[in-house]
Amino acid sequence: MHSQTILYATLSLINLSSAIPSLHPRWEWPSFGTETVKRTARVAILNNSPQTIKSVSLVHKYSSVFKNHAQWPEIRQQHIVNEDNETVVEYNTGLWTTGKDWWLLSFYSHDMRTHFYTDPNNLRDFVDFLETLAPIITISIAGGAAGVLGALSGPVTGIVASTAACALAKATTDKIFNSEGTVGFKQHILRESDAGQTTVISINRDYSVTFHSTGSPSSTWTSRRPAEIQVKDEKGAVVDEIRKS
Repeated sequence: MHSQTILYATLSLINLSSAIPSLHPRWEWPSFGTETVKRTARVAILNNSPQTIKSVSLVHKYSSVFKNHAQWPEIRQQHIVNEDNETVVEYNTGLWTTGKDWWLLSFYSHDMRTHFYTDPNNLRDFVDFLETLAPIITISIAGGAAGVLGALSGPVTGIVASTAACALAKATTDKIFNSEGTVGFKQHILRESDAGQTTVISINRDYSVTFHSTGSPSSTWTSRRPAEIQVKDEKGAVVDEIRKS
């Protein structure tokens, strides 16, 4: 009988202790989001330079995984950031991702005589690389005629001028976009917090370029070279050109 009483008492204590909340916190492994997640972010160009810029092209490479290429016929000074000067880029996030975001911005002066491009390290090798890819930028326009480039030096509002401006922007950076390397590109990393947000690329008064996203801003210089452009018609005949003197 005595042993049975002790057994009942012990069982009662066990039941009582299991009903009392533990004073020690329960350990849970934190979630680090180790999986790779594809994300997208909006990117807009803000022109704070002293002039309207023409034939604007942006190349974005997320290492060798994603590549994005956008063009605008012109971006006026201090034009409000909206869908008119926005594009979308792709990138990955995750604990084990090793990719990086690389950028190259290219544009022409309002008179189409000067080509500007971002050049983080002021590399002569990159200038030589550009010359090797396309010493003369050639665009083909059906029905193209003399005066196309002259039209670009004014407001780019007509269909022909807008088409020519975008074609020139694309032709200027096509081979760089299609190449595998990132020589001369600016590195600016997009984070998880940038997904669905707008990263603003600002062209400053001194033509330096600043990237503004949810993290710290980063900046780079631009270089310039005389523009050399040819316009050909559908038969391949040169109908207009700008050559450096």
